[in-house]
Amino acid sequence: MKFRLLNEDEWNVLKEFEKEFNISLKKIFRNKLFVVSTGRKEIFVVDKFLYEIYKKLNREVYCLGLYIGEIKKNFFLLSLELASIIEPFTKNKIIVNEKAEQLFLYGKDIFENSILKSFKKFKYGERCLVLNKHHETLGIGKYMGKVIKNLMDRGWYLRKGG
Repeated sequence: MKFRLLNEDEWNVLKEFEKEFNISLKKIFRNKLFVVSTGRKEIFVVDKFLYEIYKKLNREVYCLGLYIGEIKKNFFLLSLELASIIEPFTKNKIIVNEKAEQLFLYGKDIFENSILKSFKKFKYGERCLVLNKHHETLGIGKYMGKVIKNLMDRGWYLRKGG
């Protein structure tokens, strides 16, 4: 893949994500560059020095830095890694009980009665981080009224892997 710095439109998509989660990626990733792969629009955070080396290589590489998500149809889909990194900085998160934790990791949705703590009042369709009682990030959900829809969870790697 080839990589380049984000353009203005791509930054605007990330700004919408920052607004939704009330965070600043530039503050979290101080002195890092944000690059995008051509084609799939995967976003990576990379050290400036490493990016300079990449530019001198004049070769395609598979990835560059830390994968934080992907832009699809002008919408940012955050990675599970980024979800874990932003967890201390956002209130868009819930803590679930042990039974819900297990079910969520098997790809199931979360019902309202399984939520032990919510750090804010969510609007319909808003995304949230799903945590267990130890504050470990289990995945990403979407508030759909009385249910948190499972968008992505750590169990996906086990289910989809070979």
